[in-house]
Amino acid sequence: MTLSDEEIERIEAYQKGELKGDALVAFETRLVSSPEFAREVNAYGLIMAGIKSKGEQDFEKTVAGWERDANNPPVHASSPSLRRILAIAASVLILIVPLGLWLNNLYKTSSSDQLFKDYFHPYDDVVSSRGGSAMEEVQLSDGMIAYNMADYPKAIATFQIVLEQNPQQEIARFYQGVAYLAVDQVAEAELNFTAIKKLKSSPFVEPAEWYLVLTYLRANDKEAATNQLNRIVSSRQHEFIEEANELRRTMQPE
Repeated sequence: MTLSDEEIERIEAYQKGELKGDALVAFETRLVSSPEFAREVNAYGLIMAGIKSKGEQDFEKTVAGWERDANNPPVHASSPSLRRILAIAASVLILIVPLGLWLNNLYKTSSSDQLFKDYFHPYDDVVSSRGGSAMEEVQLSDGMIAYNMADYPKAIATFQIVLEQNPQQEIARFYQGVAYLAVDQVAEAELNFTAIKKLKSSPFVEPAEWYLVLTYLRANDKEAATNQLNRIVSSRQHEFIEEANELRRTMQPE
């Protein structure tokens, strides 16, 4: 898949959390509907992670300088395209990062990504309707309909309306977290699942603990994922004990 400069710039803005409103909704909808585009977004993340590990600002300045020298632009020329910078970055990373370390980091990222894909499944709709105001019930129902249809951006927005009216609404909080995770908004997903964990008596505590593991995997934080897995396994009667044991065994050889 060949991306235009405009598409690459949108990917960059998404990674930095700068996409808002309709632009964000459109981007996340495309992520869900186009696996090929999702792979391109993930590839961009890999390259930028490598750049960041060597000092993002210095690296970008150096690459920009090489680009200007190579093309001999006039004084008022526009800055080099992101496509060109990424192409240079990908090749130069091999020179500035020890090959073994680069391959090891790439393997870990790919491995975490694959583990996430293997184990992530949207949580079943176990609550079509549960007490609350009439308006809240309607909005919850609309949110669950969107969720069950895998229209995660709409589900997120609808659950947000519920949460603005009732921040303690655990159903909206949990399913919004799963929807966030489904569209790779891992920071938001983590916030939702952590909030659910603090409720203690909620029936969504154990599911939230499991989805936190998947959230950490998606963020390529295997240490946090392993720590969360260990907490689940130690409880012995956990709803996701079988999945947790299996995933922990899968991760141990690494």
